[in-house]
Formats: sequence, structure tokens, C-alpha cells
Amino acid sequence: MDRTNFHRYQNRAVNFALRRPYCALWMDMGLGKSVVALTVIKRLFEVIESRKTLIVAPKRVAYNTWPNEIKKWDHLKDLDFQVIKSLSNKDREVTRWNADVHIINREIIPWWVDTWLEDGEWPYDTVILDESSGFKDPKGKWFKKLKSVRYKMDRVIQLTGTPISTSLLGVWAQAYLLDQGRRLGPTFNYFRQRYFRPIDREERLWVPKQAAKTKIYKLLSDLCLTMKDTDYLELPGQYPPNILTVDISSKLRDKYRELEREFLFYMDETKIKVNFAAECRMKLMQFCNGAIYTDKSKAADRPWKEIHNEKLDALEEVLDGAVGNQVLIGYKFKSDAVRMKKRFKDKIEIFNSDDSTIEKRWNEGKVGNLAAHPQQMGFGVDGFQFGGFHICWFGLPDSLELYQQFNKRIINRQGQSRKAFQHIILLNDSVDTVIARNLKSHGFSQLELMNWMKEDIKERR
Repeated sequence: MDRTNFHRYQNRAVNFALRRPYCALWMDMGLGKSVVALTVIKRLFEVIESRKTLIVAPKRVAYNTWPNEIKKWDHLKDLDFQVIKSLSNKDREVTRWNADVHIINREIIPWWVDTWLEDGEWPYDTVILDESSGFKDPKGKWFKKLKSVRYKMDRVIQLTGTPISTSLLGVWAQAYLLDQGRRLGPTFNYFRQRYFRPIDREERLWVPKQAAKTKIYKLLSDLCLTMKDTDYLELPGQYPPNILTVDISSKLRDKYRELEREFLFYMDETKIKVNFAAECRMKLMQFCNGAIYTDKSKAADRPWKEIHNEKLDALEEVLDGAVGNQVLIGYKFKSDAVRMKKRFKDKIEIFNSDDSTIEKRWNEGKVGNLAAHPQQMGFGVDGFQFGGFHICWFGLPDSLELYQQFNKRIINRQGQSRKAFQHIILLNDSVDTVIARNLKSHGFSQLELMNWMKEDIKERR
């Protein structure tokens, strides 16, 4: 493939980034953000406006997507790049320092920045931040490390389709890495106090002040290019979500309320006590799915106790209703996957990122049904839209970003030829329904931001 295969909107994005040293490309999944950024890099090298580029991405995207994009496009094949994977000194020794492009996963950012600062040098004049919403936490180590060397960067390009996956507060850190606080303020506290107000006594929950959203959007409008897939691609869409609401016995409902109210749970000989609200919420989510972990360790094989099978019964309805068509299933806990496999045996395969055959087998219809955690398949996984058009959520994630990324494996993805079905299994009157409501609310907030930016850009063109 070469530049003649570019869509007009991709050429527009390339020109936008070339004209702005610091910018964000808020492009929906499937619109080709990676090849746009790589084309910008190539052009900067050609006109000698950049000497060395660092690309920072989620692990699977860094190791697979970016190298594959470079190899796939003819005009990029002479880009000299190296993927750097580990934190070891041995890995540092084999690094080709003369490679034009270094690609790292964001988990090693602190080590990588410190590695260069030890030598008193920062070699990257251009930095690409893929899935930049991962840098939204101003207290996070990834943001802090990049902030410490931001003044050494001549160009920063951010890429994401989900700029505010939870709250508009998340744009401050991303904007800071672009303009060092010129638009939204020099500190996160300044930004929060100026544009938001607390709605609880402990000041943990903040909402935008009147007209604050529009002010923030205007301040960012010259930095951000927004593109929605529905504006540029002919996509088959999806049917309205199929919400399967399940319920539990009155006895179990009493147990649920006890855990919710008292932070305490008894089942037969099992006693579970939690100390914090966040910990209790996690236990409630486990309860909703049908199995609760009985100790506080984080071991992969930690013990759990099955409480009910209501969601498994609902999942069986979904699989039967798909009449032989493959279903991609999103789960939340390891116990979910174990229980699915025990119940459905060969009807369900558990996704393994090390299995190089899974995509081919899925697209040939040989998997049956596939269960995966959204963190495994949310980023850097493509091609599954050719083998299925059903998604089922056994347990919803809290993160809008993970929710949307996982849905995009099947729904409204380039190459999908069928209108897709989305099935969501929820325990009635529970934390499940709260999560579903929050995802819908956050989705509207993000859509509002991206639509505003899109309209503002139209006016300025």
C-alpha cells in the first residue's frame, strides 16, 4: 500500500499535524491514526525538521501495531525503527541508538527517561503519544516523567479516540504535555478550581461549572483535530443494545445488601470483610457476576466461591440465540473465564494473546465463541471484525475507553460487513446498573466534546 491508498481525511490529518508542532489527533478507532502519524514523521525526516522520534504506546500496540504499519505501507518501509521491550540493562546494550524511531510501551517510560537523563541528554525532538488518554492522571508516573522532559521536545503528537474516558478533568494532563499549561493552567489544581466545583463534602467528585465546558473546548480547539468514523466511513452500524437483566433470590439479595451496607458477607462457612468503599465495590461486582474471591491476595489462582449462575444462564441464552454465529464475550474477573469454560466447555475458548493462530481461526469460524478481558483485546488487536458480529458483555468495565475499544473489535470497524449485535448482561438493581449508567453518561460527555471540536473546526476552515 502507498500514499495513493490514503483517504482524503487522512491527508487532512497529516497536514494538520505538520502545521502544528504540538497537536492532538482525536480520531475514532479504525481511521488510521498510526499511519497518519508515521507519514508525518517520514515527512519531517525528509525536510530535516526532525532527527529522532520516540513513539509511546500500550504494550501490544507498541510491539505489534506500529511495526506492522511501517511494514505495510510502501512509503514508510525505509523508516529505520527499533522496538524496545524491557527494562534490563542488557536490552539497553543491544539498543540501536542510531535508529531514527524508537518504539516503547508506556510502562517503561520512567526507566527510559531516567536512562537518558543519566547520560545528560534527551535525543528525541519528536514524541508520539498513542492512546494519550493513558496520560490523563496528573499524579501518575508516566505523566510526571514526560512532564520533566517536555521542554526538550520540539514536537508532540497525541493520538486517541477516547480523550475523556471518565471525566473532562482528564484533559488537563494531556493538554499540559502539548502546551505546558498555557491554555488550561499551569497546575491541575488551578484547572480544577477554575472550571469545576465539588458536589460532595469530601471534595472527591467534581463537575464543570456553568459554561465551563464550552470555555475548555474553545481553549483546546486550535490544538485538536477531531474525526468521527461515521463522518468518513460507510459502516453497517449496530442494533440497539440487547439488555438482559437477571435477578437473584431474596436470600441472596439480602446478602448483597448486607455486603453493600455492612462491608461484610457470610456464605456457609465463608466470611468476607472489607474495609474500604472501593474494595467493597469490587466485591459487589464479583457478586453480580456470580463468584466472589475469598481472600485479599492478588494471585492469579486465588480462591473464590461461586454464589449464583444467573449470568451464566443468560449467556447461554445469548449463545443459543446467535444460532451458530460466533460471539465475542467480555468478562471482568478470572473466575468468570474459569466458570464459563467449565459450563460451556468447547463452546467457548479463552483468549490467549500468545496464540498467534487465534485471529485466523476466528475468521474461519473455527473458534466457536471467544471470551476475553477487555485489557487483553482493547488495544492492538485487529481483524476480528471479519469473523463475527455479536458481542456480549458478561461483566462491564468501569473504563469507557476499554468499553469502546473492546466493542470496536466487532462493531463499526472497517471490514465489518454485518450490522452488529451487542448483548449486555446486568444484575438488576446493583452496581452493574450503576456502571452501565456511568458508561452511557461518560460516552455522552466524550461525544459532546468531539462533536463541539468538529463543528468548531468546520467554522475555522
